Amino acid sequence: MNLNDNNAILCFFILAVGIILAGAYVGRNIYHSRVDGNFVTVKGLAERDVTADLAVWNINYTATGDVLADVNNEISRDKSLALLFLKNNKVGPDEIEIQPIKVTDLSANPYQNSQPAHRFLIKGGVKVRSTNVQHIRQISQLTSSLIEQGVVLSPGDDSASPNPIYFYTQLNNIRPVMLAEATKSAREVAKQFALDSNSKLGLIHSANQGIFEITSQDDAGVTSPGNDWQAAQNEKASINKKVRLVTTVQYKLSS
Repeated sequence: MNLNDNNAILCFFILAVGIILAGAYVGRNIYHSRVDGNFVTVKGLAERDVTADLAVWNINYTATGDVLADVNNEISRDKSLALLFLKNNKVGPDEIEIQPIKVTDLSANPYQNSQPAHRFLIKGGVKVRSTNVQHIRQISQLTSSLIEQGVVLSPGDDSASPNPIYFYTQLNNIRPVMLAEATKSAREVAKQFALDSNSKLGLIHSANQGIFEITSQDDAGVTSPGNDWQAAQNEKASINKKVRLVTTVQYKLSS
């Protein structure tokens, strides 16, 4: 056997070893790709019934007329009657905020097609912010006494929103507990999936906390583009609310 034959055998041996090693490497990668690529994505749910702890109530009133001084006197009288109404119903001065007066000269509108019945329109109001939510709900139903005294009540600028509006302000206090509950819920679902698929549940691969959603307790929790707005109005008007959190968690699975 000459030198060229020895070189040929050596080259063949090196090539064979290279092919074997490459095959083993590719096989290892394929195996790990198959195992590491096995994930399950699940959702965890946590819900909590809560009660609003802040009420915001606007008492808005308007007056119209042709003499500005007379209209202003009328709006001042309405303010005094509104403040007396709140005082008689045990709303503290620290809960009351007097709103700015808005004066409109209706005859100055260049886009008006007809002459207005009165030249001047004045709007005023008082805002109540109180943590005594149930009390505010009760007295907000007694404003007919103001109407009987000649106060012209109006819905205000945001006529579509409920009045009063009720808020829940303690979300930060229940956030950690609800997050733990939602994560536990997700893990229970993942464990059942792993059991049904003859797999072993591994560590969390990724997680999305989700958004805390506050709705009315009467809301079924199903929203669509057609009722998102109405659901939001229902939540504002409701003292009894539901806090909902849906988390998305992805776990590793192994065979």
